[in-house]
Amino acid sequence: AWALAADARGVALVGAYSNVQSARTVSDRVVQAGLRPYQETVKTAQGDWIRVRVGPFTSRQDAERAQQDLKRAGVTAAIIAL
Repeated sequence: AWALAADARGVALVGAYSNVQSARTVSDRVVQAGLRPYQETVKTAQGDWIRVRVGPFTSRQDAERAQQDLKRAGVTAAIIAL
């Protein structure tokens, strides 16, 4: 089931990483897929985690297209609504 309605805004969540190098490595793979990643640091009880995301997208179709581009580059991403 999709978490993103056809006309909703969303992002592709590529992953969350506890170290900068892992986040940088996956961000580089996203760039190689032709997309522009961004990072968001989240503070947790276990320390800082770095989320790597792509978007936002203004339609589910755009999000799905990006998800397929990422998949071809070997990167798994989940589409989430904003």
